[in-house]
Parts: sequence; C-alpha cells; structure tokens
Amino acid sequence: MSKRNDKDKRITLRDLMSRKEQSNGDKKKIYKLEINDEELQDTIQCKTLDRAVLLDAFDLEDGQGDLYLIYESCIDPNFKDVELQKELGCRGYEIIEKIFQDRPGLIASISMKILQKHGYNSKVDFVKDIKN
Repeated sequence: MSKRNDKDKRITLRDLMSRKEQSNGDKKKIYKLEINDEELQDTIQCKTLDRAVLLDAFDLEDGQGDLYLIYESCIDPNFKDVELQKELGCRGYEIIEKIFQDRPGLIASISMKILQKHGYNSKVDFVKDIKN
C-alpha cells in the first residue's frame, strides 16, 4: 500500500460533514488584528462575516468596499456606535474613512487581513496528472 502525502489528500464526504457540524456550533468567530503602523499600535477585535456581506463589499467601488468590510467586521472598537458617529459628524461606514483619513494604506491593509480570514488570497494550484 502506498502512503498518501498531504499533497494527495482529498476532501471526503465525512470531512465536509464534520466541517458543517463545526461551523454550526460557532457561526460568528471572533478574532483579533494587531495594527503596527507608524502612528497607531493597537489591536482591534473582529467577527467573521456572512458571504452576503462580503459580496456586497465587492460590489462597492472606489475603495468603499474596504471601508464597508472594516465597518461590518470590527466589533471593538464599535464603529457602529451612534454617539461616536454623531461626535465625528458622519454616518455608516464613512466613519472608517474619517478615523483613518490620513492612513489610506492602513485601511487597505486591515481590509486585506479581513479578506484573508475569510479564505481570500488562499493558495490553490492545479495538480498535474503524472502517468506511470
């Protein structure tokens, strides 16, 4: 019998069912992102997003999707806080742009990490069939 290495691993029906059971138990996973910017060193707490929210973000143009992803994902600090938005004179995901207005690269970096948490930028390659 030949050993299968990790490269030859196939997803089985049992694997899929196991993942389904696991995901039913923890619909919204919480994770932290550490920000190490020249002007800001902090940690933000985020939650995983539903596929519909991700697709909505992809439909937005001119960098608005990045703002929307951060706004929808971040739970601490709570950018949805009405008092905070009122204090800063903005509504909705505009608050992200207002807070990070002089750091657009930071907005893109945070958004990219959120997407990575959802499987975007994962490495997937074609497998070459080798004939014996």
